[in-house]
Parts: sequence; structure tokens; C-alpha cells
Amino acid sequence: MILNGQVSEDESYPAPLAMLFNDLEDREPDHPAVLQYKSFLLGSTKTLQSVLVTAASNLHMFNSEQFAYMTGRDETFLPELGLQKRVIFCVIPDNDETYNFLITMLYTQIFDQLFRLADSNPEYKGALPVHVRLMMDEFANVALPKDFKKILSVCRSRNISCDIILQSIAQLKSLFKDDWEGIVGNCDSLLYLGGNEYGTFEYLSKILGKETERTVSHSIGRGNHGSSSESQQKAARDLATPDEIRRMSNDDALLLLRSEDPVVDRKYDLLKHPNIKLTTDGGAAPYMMPYDFMQMAVSISQKELATIEPDKIPAETLDKYELIDLEEIENAA
Repeated sequence: MILNGQVSEDESYPAPLAMLFNDLEDREPDHPAVLQYKSFLLGSTKTLQSVLVTAASNLHMFNSEQFAYMTGRDETFLPELGLQKRVIFCVIPDNDETYNFLITMLYTQIFDQLFRLADSNPEYKGALPVHVRLMMDEFANVALPKDFKKILSVCRSRNISCDIILQSIAQLKSLFKDDWEGIVGNCDSLLYLGGNEYGTFEYLSKILGKETERTVSHSIGRGNHGSSSESQQKAARDLATPDEIRRMSNDDALLLLRSEDPVVDRKYDLLKHPNIKLTTDGGAAPYMMPYDFMQMAVSISQKELATIEPDKIPAETLDKYELIDLEEIENAA
């Protein structure tokens, strides 16, 4: 569409896009698209050309035939995530950020669609029937919706949760600058699995707080009149110093829950999971994407289907399909 929207000072040769909007205006003068296009045309020719060049540059990925095909239709129906148990895996390379913006678009659409679903149906009372959990791995390497902090603060009421997975607190500070503590504040739990960044050690030591340490001292006098004394002292110390956190065993994890005492517990051994046999680590064959039969399919309308005469269908097409008449269907029923 952008390539058909060239802007020229010669009005005698309207661009194909202009002709399209002129036709739409004749049918629906107040259509939002028409009004927006008219606002766009208020700029000078050079300004409009600059806008089109910028748009074309930002959308250059869609010039790829493979990419255009992948994004040309919706196969996910995102609202179903809140209506029945489903899972969507987004597999992205950790060394190439070229297509990471797709994950950003997906996040934006998921939150928008699910929020609308929860808020629009009175039966749901603002919360989705099925809990939706987003496990946001590579959180620091994917561009997030611009209002993610606000989304995080209100998604819980819609029965949506987010697992923010980071390698260090430094990554969170880099992403959100002065607002990073607000992100942590919107999370009821913090699970630390290990790392090697001092800022994270220091932060965890600080939020773990203090403990009271009692010291008992004994003294004995060995003179002619032997004597002894005992003194007790109380002092506060960090529950865990940064160095102690650094030296945590790789088998342990630190869990902090809102309004609860911190917990250090053993990590779960995934190799003992009953379904490990379904993965390559358990001996199963690697997962292979199924062949996309829809890529070769042809869509026709019901009206077109009604006009098809079997005796006029090419022989090579008939060899691929089996035609069943209505009588056979009725008998089978």
C-alpha cells in the first residue's frame, strides 16, 4: 500500500492509493480512514514524501515474501487463551534481534485482546475464566509495550500473571531507569536462582533485612577470691551479606514472597519430572514443525463453491481429492 501511495505535485496523475481513498469517500464520506487520509494530505509534498519513506523503512521486513506470508493471516485467536487451556511458544534467536519486534506486537495484542475480553463480558466480572500466565524469558532482549508498567499493575485483576525472567537487577535498571523499583513493587514474588553480578547481591541483601544476633560472654577470675561473670549483647546484622548470597549453592534458590519470611530451598530437578521422557533430554526425538498444508490450500467463498461443476474440474485436481455428494453424506448420517 505504501508503494502505491506516491505523492506528486502533478495532481493529474493520482496515485493508486489516492484513487482507493477517493472511491471509499464516495461511498462513506465520514469513514475514519478517509478522515485520517485527508489529515495526512494537509502536509506539503516534501513532508508527505518524508513520511512515506519513513514508514516504508520501518516496514521493510514485510517486503520479504516469507515474512509477509507468516504475518498475512491470524491463526492464533488470542482471546482463546483466556477461555481454554492453550500454550503459545515464541522461539526467538538469542543472537539476532531482527525479528524481536514481532514478540512486542504479540505482547501488545495479547494484553489488549485479553483485557477487552475480561472487561466486556459481565459474566466474567473483570477476570478471565482461565488463568493466563506469560513466561517472559529473554525479557531484557525484547522491546516491551510502552505502557508495560501500567499493564503489570492491572493485569492481576484480569487473572493474568507475568513471569519476568532476568539475569540481573542491572538489566531491569537499564530497561526502566528510574522506574525499575516500580516493576519489582508490582511483583508479589521474587525467585533468585543464582548469578554473578554484585548489584544483585547487594540488592537482595538489602531487602532481606536484618536479624538479631545475641552474643553471650563469660569471664572467670582466678584470684584468691575467684569470680565469674556473664554478659549478653544483642546486635543487628544482615540476614545474608552480599558475599553469602554470592556463595549460595547452585542447588539452592532464594524465594521472597510478599508478607512472608524469605525461604531458601532446593531447586527442583527437572530430570525427575514424570514428563521428561517426552523431551530430548529424556530420550525423545526432537520436535519438528508439522508441514503447513494451509500454505498450499486455496480459499473460496460459499458462493463460488456453489457454482463449481464437478465435470468441469481439471483431471489433475480430481486426482487429489474425493468428491462426496449430498446423498452419501445423508446416508452416512
